[in-house]
Amino acid sequence: MIKEFYVLLKSGESLFHKVYGENRVDESLFSGFLGAVYTFAREIGHGDIKTMEMGDAKFICEVSGKLIFVVVVEKEDNEQEIKNFLRFSINAFLNRFGKEIEGWRGDVTVFRSFSEDLDVLVEDYQMKSLPGKVRLAPFLRDDSNDLSPYPFDIEVASVVSLLEDVRSRGGGLFRKRAPEELTGVVRVLWPLWIVPYKNGDRVVVIDAMSTDFLPVKINRSLSLERVESLLKVRNVEEFIDTIERLLADSKSEAINEFPLYGFLEHEMVQEIGACLSQARLSDTAGYVVVRPLISQNQAVENKNGFVELVEELKGYSQKLVESVNLVSSVGEKWISKIREKIEATKELYRVKIEETVKDVENQIEILLRLREEELRGIDAWLAEEDKNLVLEIKNLFGPLVDVLEDVALKSTEEIERKVNNQAGMLGIISGRIEKLVNVSEYMNKTKKLVEKISKNIKKIDSTIEKITKKTESEKNSIVEAYDKKIEEQKSRIDMIREEREAVLNEQRELLERVEGMLEELKEALIRVRSEVDQLIGNLDSLVVSSPEKLYSPSLFYIPLYVSRFEDVKSKRLFVVPPLILSKTRRTPTCTFGQKTLPLDMPNPLFLEALMRKVEKLINENKELKYEIERAFSEKNILDSRKIETYVYEGLNNLLRMNMLNERSFEMLQGRVEKIFRKEERI
Repeated sequence: MIKEFYVLLKSGESLFHKVYGENRVDESLFSGFLGAVYTFAREIGHGDIKTMEMGDAKFICEVSGKLIFVVVVEKEDNEQEIKNFLRFSINAFLNRFGKEIEGWRGDVTVFRSFSEDLDVLVEDYQMKSLPGKVRLAPFLRDDSNDLSPYPFDIEVASVVSLLEDVRSRGGGLFRKRAPEELTGVVRVLWPLWIVPYKNGDRVVVIDAMSTDFLPVKINRSLSLERVESLLKVRNVEEFIDTIERLLADSKSEAINEFPLYGFLEHEMVQEIGACLSQARLSDTAGYVVVRPLISQNQAVENKNGFVELVEELKGYSQKLVESVNLVSSVGEKWISKIREKIEATKELYRVKIEETVKDVENQIEILLRLREEELRGIDAWLAEEDKNLVLEIKNLFGPLVDVLEDVALKSTEEIERKVNNQAGMLGIISGRIEKLVNVSEYMNKTKKLVEKISKNIKKIDSTIEKITKKTESEKNSIVEAYDKKIEEQKSRIDMIREEREAVLNEQRELLERVEGMLEELKEALIRVRSEVDQLIGNLDSLVVSSPEKLYSPSLFYIPLYVSRFEDVKSKRLFVVPPLILSKTRRTPTCTFGQKTLPLDMPNPLFLEALMRKVEKLINENKELKYEIERAFSEKNILDSRKIETYVYEGLNNLLRMNMLNERSFEMLQGRVEKIFRKEERI
């Protein structure tokens, strides 16, 4: 790894200096020392200094014209790779500052901008260089609290046992493939970027090989701007219209998707965190160290995008909380207004009903008085008609009365005279009979008068009947008319009461509707916030605790085994992710179905996800696949007799640990003999 970079004049003056990592050398002292050493070496005829070693650091120097370029690296770094890096750096510096160097007058600030160019070159070098020692997690661990690693013999024996189980199943659970042979196993270090999240105590893990993205979906159907517009509404109708629009929005599907490039699936993160906490420095000998496809800058950019998304979501969640509070407060305001309107309506109609009752009572009193007056008018008219009828009757009976009175008078006078003359009764009767002839004349006249009276009496009876009917009819009409008017007056009160109930019911329904809509809107906002908070929680779970404080991105490697199975027609790669060797006798649940050993992961989803991810990348990336294929010819552990010895020792240890029974042990021993006999392989 590159630690420092210098650009010096041959006189020892420093033009440019940048530190990568921990700065342990004073720049002015070192530049003066290097200038003096360079001058001394030239004077004694040894030429230019190319390499110096001090402690665990190595100084590689190149001279170009007036300048000395120095890069400080770790001792294990490949010298040829460093020289290539120096060549590119020198060309970049001279191309940019050739003219400034010719006329330089002591201002070193003109060279500061080279820092950006150098960062790109250093990053490229760090990506391409194979580290001598890397930070990695133990491959096979027990399930005790300290999760200490098992010895290599148990590790490799367990892996071979697992691969034999996979081979015996033909790679399938439902349909067996053609007979296969295990022809290769290589140890692979899979790179991950450990990027400080904020203060270095927590980190984000980014797969240095994956250009795929983890999709993050956010429901943004509710417009928070429209929620805020509730503050500006001026009446209930506008308020309801805004609420209805918000509810319609909440039922739509407005999904925003944010890609997180290089991030691991959720089921992998905690296990990676566990691996990180157990990481240690280890030699890479015997491993294929996969070169990252994702640069350090890209990893930082991905982390920054992740941080921005989390912060945005937290802000969105807070706005949702504020929106719920806003909806509650604004809703209470308008609900209070509606309730006030209901109370005002009640008071308005109370007064209106009271006034109407008084008015109706007055109107009824007037109507009753008018009715009595009209009835009395009918009675007066009837009395007048009775008087006329009496006169008419008198007129009819007058002549008859006169005749009768005349006859009676004459008879009476004559009788009185006879009596007065003391005439005898017989004489009186005789005289009266004599006068009967005269009386018959009166009788005839009377008869005619009676007949005439009878006819007129019938007419009068008819008139009386008509008058009676007319009187009754008019009285009834008057009573009915006034009763109707009285009922109309009384109905005015009922109509107002009905109107009051209709208005109040409408206002109560409006209140219930608004309360229901507000509750529904708050539930929608709370639901969206719950989804956002759950998403924030999921994203926060992608941030893991760092075993030590980190200030800059660093590479971390996960150890894997990649095996190759072949049959007469095809070959396939199988990835074995980090395993935990359980000391219990529980049955493992890995989907590819090993049963020979209780090899298990705390989270089988992690095992499956990592297998799927690595196999996909190896098969899709030609350069990576070529690198793995080449490793089979260079680092195939099946080609090592030493590995065979480790496998036998590991199998014996597993038998002693009661993780293998005698039958499985003998079967595996037989298989190991065939595996390590090349002439028997296809």
